[in-house]
Amino acid sequence: MKRFDLPISETSNLFKTKIEEDNFQALLHSLDPEKLNLFRDPDKLEEVYLHNKINEFTDKKFRIHALTCAFGNSNFRKYCNNINKTINFKNSSIKERQEFVKEIASFEWGNNEQTLSFVESFDLKDFTTHDKSKILENIQILEKPETTYNSMFLYQTEVWNDAKKILSQPAGKVLLQLPTGAGKTKIAMEIITDFFNENKNSTVVWLATTSELLEQAINEFTKIWKYRGTKSITVNRVWEKNNLILQINGSKLIVAGLPKLNNFYKKDGNLKADLIVFDEAHHISAEKYNQTVENLKIIGKTKLLGLTATPARINFEETQEFAGVFDDIPPIKINTHDKYLNPINFLQKQGVLSLIRTGGDRIINITKLETILEDKEIEKLKNSSEYPRDTKIIKKIAQDQIRNKTIFEKLRSLVEEEKQIIYFGTNLEQAKLMYMLLLNFNFKVGFVWGDMLTENRIRIIEQFQKKEINCLLNFNVLVAGFDSPPIDTVFIARLTKSPNTLFQMIGRGMRGPNVREGTKFCDVYHVQDTFLEKIENYDALYDTYDDYYQREDRIE
Repeated sequence: MKRFDLPISETSNLFKTKIEEDNFQALLHSLDPEKLNLFRDPDKLEEVYLHNKINEFTDKKFRIHALTCAFGNSNFRKYCNNINKTINFKNSSIKERQEFVKEIASFEWGNNEQTLSFVESFDLKDFTTHDKSKILENIQILEKPETTYNSMFLYQTEVWNDAKKILSQPAGKVLLQLPTGAGKTKIAMEIITDFFNENKNSTVVWLATTSELLEQAINEFTKIWKYRGTKSITVNRVWEKNNLILQINGSKLIVAGLPKLNNFYKKDGNLKADLIVFDEAHHISAEKYNQTVENLKIIGKTKLLGLTATPARINFEETQEFAGVFDDIPPIKINTHDKYLNPINFLQKQGVLSLIRTGGDRIINITKLETILEDKEIEKLKNSSEYPRDTKIIKKIAQDQIRNKTIFEKLRSLVEEEKQIIYFGTNLEQAKLMYMLLLNFNFKVGFVWGDMLTENRIRIIEQFQKKEINCLLNFNVLVAGFDSPPIDTVFIARLTKSPNTLFQMIGRGMRGPNVREGTKFCDVYHVQDTFLEKIENYDALYDTYDDYYQREDRIE
């Protein structure tokens, strides 16, 4: 169904470059020569185009353009009826039509009736946020609850108790080091809840680097405070378009993106905290982030709680700096009460984490490329500590037809099996290519990227969490801070030399059967480019965290 009757000359501009479009066309033809190409299907083409333009609906100019194209069609007439606006469709002049379109397009996009009417009239509910409950406000008041709540796994209670003992000291500092999926955020929010309940007019600042981590933190705190809080709390979102509100009385939780807070202090801002929580605390030794923490401190008073899943940075000097921030106090870890049982194995036996299955047909070997890399390009990749994210060399690999056909055939088979898949692309364009191909084969899939509006990204993620779509594709935005227990398959086409990055990607699918909607097993499909074997050893990459997960051949 065409919603706006946008011209094909516009909707066919799905790719940034002609090379990307040609790669798509060629790859689609090689996969299924009989398949109708979406460039020959105007309805499908507009649908895909609108998926790629979901951010644009907030722009009045884009709405004017879309409504101009749609003028007089059934959706346009439905919209006019819904907002009680009329025009003589047959006899109106061009100028009258232009003024009418401008009038009905000129509204503030957000939590209002006209936005909802626009979305419903043009059937955009699958394209953009329209639910009032999903509009994220800068300020949120959590009222005092009427019931009590206290529920943690035993191991979480032990970590919580040990951390509270240290934080009870003036300016206490403590680092929680728990595997991905063990509930670091929950434990931290239990600690924050106690802190608010035990102290008057307190300021707690939660720091993280991504909107996913920040929104996850607020969601967890809201769930806990609803049952355990003893007073009203103000929650202040401080990232992207949301700003710090200093004129807040009483207890407040400020959930802040580090870039936003860095800029605040660069402009001579003044904010102090009674308790600081630093998520993904292995970043804390970076000078710009450490300075933000120092700016928040009240000497001799402010407490610091760090959260990390990373046992240690590989670089020794960085590890020492990281530990130094917490006064070289050993981090609190899970007590397995069994010296032969590591934390991951313990959590797998507890059903908190999934058993990881790798190897065999889950390894997707790429033995050669259609594109030939020059010796100097191979040497450049070999000498870098990590693969550069977006260079000409990586683009060559990401655009290779043979490689992408192999990847897509495996990915499509998993989607057909209705696996719940998170996919990490070689780069952003390659992830989008896989997404476009899956759409062309009429699969229900989602694609998220860094510049996407937060509310639209949240909507797609929620569709994935509810299993309304069964494959969610990205490049980097979901490596950390993303939680979806139903994931049973992690598909890694991204190049990395970092055991930390690999482990974080795998961790997205490690929510076990005793976690709501979790899975007993998580299958990890990994693209291994054997033409790069001189550069890295894939087995060694996995072996770095060998005590953190078991591979299939070692699971009993």
